[in-house]
Amino acid sequence: MLAEQRHQSAIDIRAGVRAWLETGAVLSRIGLQERLVYRFNLVISLFATIITVLVFRHLWISLYGARGSYAGVSLDQTITYSAFSIILMQLFPGHLIWSIGRRIRSGDVIFDIIWPS
Repeated sequence: MLAEQRHQSAIDIRAGVRAWLETGAVLSRIGLQERLVYRFNLVISLFATIITVLVFRHLWISLYGARGSYAGVSLDQTITYSAFSIILMQLFPGHLIWSIGRRIRSGDVIFDIIWPS
């Protein structure tokens, strides 16, 4: 009985992770489609993202100096985290998330539910 419950719990966790990954894939696809509409803007955004990643890399290198780690976090971990966060901010349509949040807080989302476009 206990083994069966553990097995079901593991299945539930896998289903949750799968749903989370699918949601992330959908949001990434929306973000990419949005960017592909204006190709020149896409090229400029990619260039700006690469420059930002390089600037943050050099910033962290200069801040760490000769230290191997700071507060248990290595330089490589910090650079990787910074790069991923910068890239993910470009992939996910943040303005869409903020817009939905504002509409929920203001109550305007009810109009979207009643009269969908």
